[in-house]
Amino acid sequence: MNRRTDRNRNPYGHIPARYAVRHKPFDEEGYVMFTKPRRNWRAPLAVVLAVLLLIAGALGVNAVLNRIVRVETVDVPLPGLNKALAGYTILHASDLYGARFGQQQQTIADAVADARYNIVCITGDMLGPDGDPTPFYELIEAVGRQTPVLFVTGENDPAPLDGASMALYVQGAQERGAVYLDAPYLVETGGARLWFTPEDALSLNLDAARATYTQQLESAQNEATRFVATYQLERMDRIEEARALMQDEDACIVLSHRPLSDSFVRAMTTTRTQRVSSFLATIDLVLSGHYNGGQARLPLLGPIYVSGYGLFPGTGAVEGLITSGTLRQHVSSGLGVRPNVQPPMRLFNPPSMTLVRLTDGL
Repeated sequence: MNRRTDRNRNPYGHIPARYAVRHKPFDEEGYVMFTKPRRNWRAPLAVVLAVLLLIAGALGVNAVLNRIVRVETVDVPLPGLNKALAGYTILHASDLYGARFGQQQQTIADAVADARYNIVCITGDMLGPDGDPTPFYELIEAVGRQTPVLFVTGENDPAPLDGASMALYVQGAQERGAVYLDAPYLVETGGARLWFTPEDALSLNLDAARATYTQQLESAQNEATRFVATYQLERMDRIEEARALMQDEDACIVLSHRPLSDSFVRAMTTTRTQRVSSFLATIDLVLSGHYNGGQARLPLLGPIYVSGYGLFPGTGAVEGLITSGTLRQHVSSGLGVRPNVQPPMRLFNPPSMTLVRLTDGL
């Protein structure tokens, strides 16, 4: 016997009650219908919440790390270094950008309290966007103790010459015992001599520069022009005097806000064993900063992005002890936050200073 489906019978009658109770029924042409099952958002929401909590936790840890100033030690072998200079230690700081670490930089003072160093070298970008020099002054007082402090300026600092005088922040640093390094500075220890020199004095043509500033002085029509010309002529004299005193066995360290480019290094002889009779051939080590260690970093991957290097350039190009040709450069990862760079924080890149210790070796 043929059985035909009863058209009036509810075709959804076989649906279990446990399923039906979870859905809203509606009636259409005599049949009890059910809406499509609702999507369960609990699992995706749990994943999103877990990710957000992980990010919040990581940022919390990062905030704590950014309140701590690391002081690392790096041994720098310099072939032919006078044995009296072996162990000579430089505290290298850079890129403060007006940051404060505790009242009067107390966190920095505590970080170096037990450290032993012979001199402090600061490689620029000390002032923040507001131009307040006070954090810079406090840094000098926190690390200077009875140790000489040398500093150069960076591109984000105001010009060191301001009209008819030195810039106020340079004067303030000098009043606190720091030396604005505009010409070679000599340190003598144990019969050995060590020169610290600014980068811009390397390739300076003294004769041409002196002729230019002499002409400016003779034609000066205002006090600012006379001051700049007079200052630069006196500076040429100090550079020339230092060059005349430099000897092959002397060590020479350059302070430069930006690391020296490979092309600049290739253009000159830099190793002690290959020296020629030229001031450009006397560099043993360069101290610099500028890149802030990439500012934003990821664990294991290093800097995320660095202008001029692109995405994930690696740490070897923007921080630490690097080699350009035959020249060693130490690039500080800095203390503060570089303005106009995203993200506007140090990410997994704690503020740091470095004890650069000179050794005799390869």
